[in-house]
Amino acid sequence: MVVKFDKKSNDRISLTDLDKLSKNLKVRLDNLDVGSAKTPGLSPIIKSKGFMGAKKTEAVPIFNQAECETIYQGQNNNWIVFGRDRPGPIGSGYGGIGADAASSIDLVVGRAGREARNVDENDATIVADNDFKSDSARIYISERTDIDINFGIVPGRVGNPTGRSGIGIKADNVRILAREGIKFVTRPDDTNSKGGKTDVVLGVDIIAGDDDSDLQPMVKGDNLVQLLKYMIDDSRRLAQMIHSISLSQASLEAMLTAHTHVTGGAAGPGVAIPSIEMGIFCATSQIKRLICDIPSQITQTFNNIAEEIEFLEVYGPRYINSRSNHVN
Repeated sequence: MVVKFDKKSNDRISLTDLDKLSKNLKVRLDNLDVGSAKTPGLSPIIKSKGFMGAKKTEAVPIFNQAECETIYQGQNNNWIVFGRDRPGPIGSGYGGIGADAASSIDLVVGRAGREARNVDENDATIVADNDFKSDSARIYISERTDIDINFGIVPGRVGNPTGRSGIGIKADNVRILAREGIKFVTRPDDTNSKGGKTDVVLGVDIIAGDDDSDLQPMVKGDNLVQLLKYMIDDSRRLAQMIHSISLSQASLEAMLTAHTHVTGGAAGPGVAIPSIEMGIFCATSQIKRLICDIPSQITQTFNNIAEEIEFLEVYGPRYINSRSNHVN
């Protein structure tokens, strides 16, 4: 086997894996002319390895074709199969049980994936069926199928519908690009492809790791912004109340500091002088309030206003809602 090291993915990329070829193909490759410096263009053996877009000799499984299927196969392990619903062997799916309205189009590259070969260890021919788990990449379109079950994915909140039309796309990486916009729309019609009523509006599940054990609802941004504004307003009113109480406390302490009252006794009536201890306590409290409490309360009020503008207003630099993406 000849391999190439892909620095980006740290994967070993097989260029030529002779172990997966039949003995006849190996012999043919061994007998190819290696060419020379005088030979124009690529030599046959170099061309057989697929360099410069030449036809490549590689292991391609023989597909187990059903009678109803029309197959268009490329020169390598790439296929378009027109038939009926078939997620696995010939007898699988709605096509296997002879159901009506179960036509399908299956676009596959890399049938059998990394295990692709056309012979086994004894040089016996290998016949491959559809394998939605192991095939390298697929776009599957069916008029009637169990799309989630076929691809082996969890129900989520949307569920696993059966006997419905479906499109499945699977590969190591999937990208959807639009030069303008992309919409994910559910329930565009009142009935499904089988004529059944679509009374329930199902949403969109975004599931990482094929694990739906902790699915949670998406947050609607405008509602969240309104709630946070309410909370900030409540916090601001609470701060104002505390500030008002603080001012009232200051007034009371000022009165207590200067408080006098008439006294009575054996010597006759008199006037009590203000309490020195009370004066010291109130003076200390007033100084603390003027230096620490009141500035802190004013600062907190301004911070609340600044935070509201920064995070909760559309023109804020750190507005919490997306300006491009929306959900209902």
